[in-house]
Formats: sequence, C-alpha cells, structure tokens
Amino acid sequence: MTAPLEAAARRDLYALTARLFAAEVDVALYRALAVQEALGLIDAELYAMGEERALEALAVEFCRLFIGPQPPCVPYASAHRGEALLDTATAVHEFLCDHVLPWVPAYCEQVAAATALGFYRTTARLVAALLAEEEPSGNASIRPE
Repeated sequence: MTAPLEAAARRDLYALTARLFAAEVDVALYRALAVQEALGLIDAELYAMGEERALEALAVEFCRLFIGPQPPCVPYASAHRGEALLDTATAVHEFLCDHVLPWVPAYCEQVAAATALGFYRTTARLVAALLAEEEPSGNASIRPE
C-alpha cells in the first residue's frame, strides 16, 4: 500500500480484516478470497491443500491463535471498545489514537510471528499497513479539521 486508499476501500479492508480476526473462515468467504489475488490471503500453500483441507487448516489456526486453551494472540482491548458508533472524523481520530494505535500494531506483529499460516500473517500485515496510513503523519482523511 503505497498510495493512500480511498475512504470506501479503507472501510472495506477494515471490515474484511475485522471479520478475518473475529471468526473462522467459512466456505463462502474462502471462495471469495481465493479469487482476490491482489490481497494475497489465499497463498500457494493454502491453495495446494484444496478447499476442504485449507478450511480445516484455517479453522485450526484460528482456534490456536485466538481462542485457546492458551491463545498466543488474544485481542483484549477489542472486547471492550466496540460499543460506540463513531460518526465524526474527530471521534474516529481520537478512537484510533486512544484505543487502536497504542496496541494493535504490536498485536499484528505478534500474530504474524505466532501464526503457522501465511493467511493470518498477510492479514496481520494488511491491518498494520492500514493503520500506518492512520498514524498522525499518515492519512489526513481521519484527522480532525
């Protein structure tokens, strides 16, 4: 991601990565991602497994990373920050600076280091790249006016 993304594309990528970190990949999502080569989420390793084995590998890795019994990548802050809708650029900026940017970039590094599959490594790197655009020196579209 070298050029700043349009607001709608950024929104869609946040929604996708939130979904990927929130629940196991199902058949419909896997198939949709398999034809989205630009994101690189379904890599050669997963593709070579075939759909059924890839879905099983993704499910096992999701549970290992995020559920447990002792998951290495528990997103604690996300359990406490989803209740308010953010409707202004100032609120979004404050939310990102106060509740997301302090911990999510390091969390993405943790996920990338802990995962055995390129899928979650690429997802973590995608989130990190999106957030890098949101840093105060990054994308001006979310900064207060």
